[in-house]
Amino acid sequence: MPETEVKYLRALFDSLEVAAVILNDQSANLASNEAACLLLGESADELRGRTLADTVPAEDLVLIATQWQTLLRDGSLSGMARIVRKDGEILSIHYDARANIAPGIHCVLFSPEEPPEPHEADELLVMCAWTKRVKSGEQWLPVEEFLMERLGVRISHGICPEALRKL
Repeated sequence: MPETEVKYLRALFDSLEVAAVILNDQSANLASNEAACLLLGESADELRGRTLADTVPAEDLVLIATQWQTLLRDGSLSGMARIVRKDGEILSIHYDARANIAPGIHCVLFSPEEPPEPHEADELLVMCAWTKRVKSGEQWLPVEEFLMERLGVRISHGICPEALRKL
């Protein structure tokens, strides 16, 4: 690639408002843009060479390793994770990752997740036993919509073993 194109790509990478990191197959940081450095509280030089395992809470190491293998296998992955800033603060982030943007080179874009609106711990939720809708003000919302709007929780459906046995 001509040197001019490399300069343009680097300028584009650095100008992104979303945090972005470039990683190798071992999840070692090859490059971080300015937004990533600000979010993590470290310089690009400090981040270079650090792996994903170095930037997540210890209790999330198995989850991150599994997600990394899923990314490499499937080619893309997005979701929620937690990262540890240089000052020790733990942030919840949303990430969008792409594997093999070049052979053995992977990109992760991430941004802080907005905290859910606070709610009263004593609040009584009313749910319709038949429709599984939750009363929210004067509306009856699907439980999935209610949880997303009120708590920032996304829902995926499945079938439990008990229900599966009944089929």
